[in-house]
Amino acid sequence: MRKRKASVRVPSLQHFSALLGGSSTQIEKRIRGLSKLPPVSYAQLRDHWIIDLIRLNVPISQIEKACSLLRGELNRKCNFEAIAAIAEYIHQRKLQSLFLVDKLYYPIGRGLQVPVNPAGVIVENGQPKVFWPSFWKRNKFDPLTGAVFGSILERSIFRLTDYRDLPLTFVDLSAEADAKDRSVKVLGRTDFGTLTDAELRAETDKFVEAYLRVLMEETASSRTEAEERSATVDLPLFLDRPPP
Repeated sequence: MRKRKASVRVPSLQHFSALLGGSSTQIEKRIRGLSKLPPVSYAQLRDHWIIDLIRLNVPISQIEKACSLLRGELNRKCNFEAIAAIAEYIHQRKLQSLFLVDKLYYPIGRGLQVPVNPAGVIVENGQPKVFWPSFWKRNKFDPLTGAVFGSILERSIFRLTDYRDLPLTFVDLSAEADAKDRSVKVLGRTDFGTLTDAELRAETDKFVEAYLRVLMEETASSRTEAEERSATVDLPLFLDRPPP
């Protein structure tokens, strides 16, 4: 019988950072709450449509047409808003180059790694910059979680020789607390706080503790379901026997 793949997994850096803060019990509650969130995903926009807008100069109308095919009314609405915001930013900055970078992984425990996935490197006014668009409608970073994000970036992509001296262009497309419409805020490397190795390890260790509790419970639940299914399998009324 094929084993059911665990649904809980370590999220990529931006979402991982937002889960941290407080005790491991509080982090565990946030991890469990992920399954209850509305199904909104900006994966197509981040991984494909940005390339179309910057490198291929695809008209925004074509991107919006593709967006209309996404599943879920809320998902489509959020993506339409994000597309308009990022397209306006690209137009204003006259971005024409986007170079993709390999996804990196930051280890937080045995067998556990956080995917570090900038959208790529843009060239603006002849200056290459690590490009990280954020499509959250509401900014989920606070001083601590923003520092976790910035600290892991510094210990991963900005430790590589090719990127060590590059600026960061973090494009925050969220709306203000009481506002309906998104705005554009651009943050750099120095706009995120920094943590010492010990401080960062303390925060990620709490996530690991919470994550493993959730994973163990899910694994136990899957095993119980599999055992129940096996116990209820109907046996044949007659066993095949060789002829006398």
